[in-house]
Amino acid sequence: MRMFVLAIIMALLIPSQSAWAQPLSQKAAVALAEKFIAENGYTKAAPDRIKQQLVFESIELAPTRDEMLRRRYNTLQPKAIGAKEGRKSSKAGWSIAFDYVSVSRGDQDMCRVVTMNADGSDIRIEHVDGFRKAFAGFN
Repeated sequence: MRMFVLAIIMALLIPSQSAWAQPLSQKAAVALAEKFIAENGYTKAAPDRIKQQLVFESIELAPTRDEMLRRRYNTLQPKAIGAKEGRKSSKAGWSIAFDYVSVSRGDQDMCRVVTMNADGSDIRIEHVDGFRKAFAGFN
């Protein structure tokens, strides 16, 4: 019984892992986003760089991993074009923008945006495109 009480006290006194997480610098957030799009099949990255377990977009219509990769492959430039503090819904974090590899005439003002919490957790690519002029550039 005494060990059980001690274990509960220790669990309450030791901060959770998220309490140890530090906010990323802009440079680190950009590097993480660039790695994310390569590992999830959006660039021309070699197949051995692509993760086995892909991060799904909020609306993912591909029925298989292979089809998902086929649709994503080489759609984004590997280098970010801009970074802004904050993420969708004004949450603390980062929004990192990427240009499309090829754009149709009407889409030249659009970009894809990778968002994450300030510490780099909960990273994802937003389904809705961003306006390039709002996201391009680094502070």
